[in-house]
Amino acid sequence: MATDTQDYSAMQSGFPLKSYIKKSLAKVEVRILDPFTGNPSSTILQGDPTNTTQVEGCIVDCWTDKEVVYFKKQNAKLMVMGVISEYDRASYAGKLAEKNWNALTDEEVVVLVNNKYLALTNTLEKMTSSIMVARVLNIAKNLDKSEKYVRVITERLSELQAEGK
Repeated sequence: MATDTQDYSAMQSGFPLKSYIKKSLAKVEVRILDPFTGNPSSTILQGDPTNTTQVEGCIVDCWTDKEVVYFKKQNAKLMVMGVISEYDRASYAGKLAEKNWNALTDEEVVVLVNNKYLALTNTLEKMTSSIMVARVLNIAKNLDKSEKYVRVITERLSELQAEGK
């Protein structure tokens, strides 16, 4: 069972230790350890793993070494068959760089807001629409992001509004 405060902190602010993604359009049931209770459970991965707006439903995260070992052992057959594979969340965040920053989906904004502070500030500078920055601000507030994050988003929003964009 994950009792370490660092594990809980990572769940709130960082990337998981390992992530796994399903590779097909079919629904896939995987066995996991619940990160809060440590009890075995299962979850169904569904959605289109090639569609960035649906990718979160296709991913399962493991936050501790114990969860990773359990996941690999219980889902070994699925991994050998190529139904699920390891997934690098950093590469997904990198795909956002190719996007039009003024036309992000809510899921992409959540990933953006959960990035590190410098990555967020760099991305905000690329945005030229006050409407998009206002959406980022609303999502950051809904996710209870720190005052530091909210302040930098608010400042960028004020800059764009002053420019009339």
